Amino acid sequence: MYLLQIRCRCCGTVFSVCRCCWRGQAYCCDECRVAGTQKNHREAESRYRQTAKGKKAHREAENRRGSVLHSWNADQFDYGTGVSVGYNIMQNAWMSVGYNFFGFEDEDFSKESFTAKGPFVQFRFKFDQQSMRDMVSRWASG
Repeated sequence: MYLLQIRCRCCGTVFSVCRCCWRGQAYCCDECRVAGTQKNHREAESRYRQTAKGKKAHREAENRRGSVLHSWNADQFDYGTGVSVGYNIMQNAWMSVGYNFFGFEDEDFSKESFTAKGPFVQFRFKFDQQSMRDMVSRWASG
């Protein structure tokens, strides 16, 4: 019996496979196979986003997003389900409209009404170090 010694592409462990059983295995175990496959997928996505077609698709996806809200409390089984659709109205600003089909009450957030049944409008703004730095420099320069 002839054994092939292969170095795992994920963790570097050397493992052996019978030559007649070898079908191109590159990973020593299922955990490494899953991790390696995910890493390869992320790298392929990154390469695609560098192409003109990938950049265009990414830009378009940034301008359209949807979400589904489903929440519950561990002590109670109150839940809410809704949908929302939004648009990137400007850099670091997102506006979305949606509808909660089933609302729930939460004492901490009841005045905010994000969990109430019915339609809602939501504005989100991103503030990070770079965006704050840009804002201050624009304000200071007049």
